[in-house]
Amino acid sequence: MDLRVQRTRKSIVNAFLQLRAKQPLEKISVKELSDLAVINKATFYLYFKDIYELAESLEYELIDTVLKEMPEIDLFASNPSECVFKIAECIKAKGKLFEVLFSNGRQEIFISQLEKKVKSVVYEKNPELRSNLKYDLMLTVLMQGVLNALFSNDFQHRPEVVSSLGEIADSIVINCK
Repeated sequence: MDLRVQRTRKSIVNAFLQLRAKQPLEKISVKELSDLAVINKATFYLYFKDIYELAESLEYELIDTVLKEMPEIDLFASNPSECVFKIAECIKAKGKLFEVLFSNGRQEIFISQLEKKVKSVVYEKNPELRSNLKYDLMLTVLMQGVLNALFSNDFQHRPEVVSSLGEIADSIVINCK
């Protein structure tokens, strides 16, 4: 990628993150972002169709980062406490970015996308489970419940939250077998 393109995109992203840290996505204007990034609005539109596409792009990049750092994401169904720990570690490592991108009710985007990708990996490796309703519901409860609880309680990164959620996740899996 051309160095100028990289610099411009980085400027747009940095300006967006600064604005997003202060206000909800709906309040950010392209003009405000362009002024802060020291670009004109037309330049912004060369990269993104609107603020929402920019936000979604950054959110999906972060989700992909989490998945890359969890090569055995399908363990969520067989060793959920380990997956809870790994996800918590990733959130902790990228804490400020998670807080900025997934604040104001946008955590559900992360959780739903991660659930979708986990199910995709699990069912790709175990196609016979795709038609197992109880198993599918268990994965949904694990992903939605545990991750919502993690987001609600762990931006302070307390070990007892992570270990408690891991125990709860393990008990769900044990009770579904």
